[in-house]
Amino acid sequence: MQIVSHSARTELSSTPNTLGGIRECGEKGIHYIELDISPLSYGDFLLFHDETLDVKTNRRGLVFSLGQSEKGNLWYLNKHREKINRVAHLSELIPLINEYSTIKEFQLDLKTHVSAPLTEEILQNLLRIIIPVKHRVRISSCADWAVRKLHNLDSEVKLGFDPQFFIDFGKEESNSFPPYRKTRFSYQDDHPIALYNWEDPKEYLSMRAESLWLLGAGADVWYLRFAFLKKCIADGFNWIEFLHHKGAQVCTWTLNIKDEGDKQITDEILTLNPDRISTDTPNRWHSLLKA
Repeated sequence: MQIVSHSARTELSSTPNTLGGIRECGEKGIHYIELDISPLSYGDFLLFHDETLDVKTNRRGLVFSLGQSEKGNLWYLNKHREKINRVAHLSELIPLINEYSTIKEFQLDLKTHVSAPLTEEILQNLLRIIIPVKHRVRISSCADWAVRKLHNLDSEVKLGFDPQFFIDFGKEESNSFPPYRKTRFSYQDDHPIALYNWEDPKEYLSMRAESLWLLGAGADVWYLRFAFLKKCIADGFNWIEFLHHKGAQVCTWTLNIKDEGDKQITDEILTLNPDRISTDTPNRWHSLLKA
């Protein structure tokens, strides 16, 4: 079971998606790192999660509209609106990947923003930037069309798929992305399959999984929310077994160990035994697994 540092963080207090965070992960022996990337209009990508800059940085507006002249002058702010860490570009990450040879994989989670459609040009820019380090990079996304297009453009690039736009459980009700409709089994799922009068949730989930498998073509790691994974198993369907049968791995997210009270989560995960765990507290997970 591999531990993935979510947003290149070693602790919950760490600023997400920073070059400094990557260096810290490398120095602490963390082998798998996830980073959020958002497209920019001039061909690069920002190591940043949100669609807008307003809340977390010293600039305002859409990420995609950020001018190239602002490169190097974009900063994360603390709660007092003071600059704490510079927001970096994907092109700046490439030399750092070569610097830390102990890090086995950099997962670049390509964000889907309404203001920045993932066009073929954007995807080609992404593939062009990662060429020098392609063998150590995995591109993941909730955008099934982007995953398939990347696979068509370069069948050798490693890919990951998160089906949360199609079926989910436990997401925030205020989320602006689909799925919006809730099934009688309490899953969020807008597909017509979810409307059928299934006798039990296992039958529904088995059929749904087969349809989703076709969407994530080319991805050999699937990213599943922990609450969703646990709910499916309680309903008789094991995504880990299903995806292993298809030749894919499972990474479940995002599982943080904050204190001793989280022992139930750790026990459940060790029982499920996914291939990977995404977490903001990788040091605590490593300590637990060594114990």
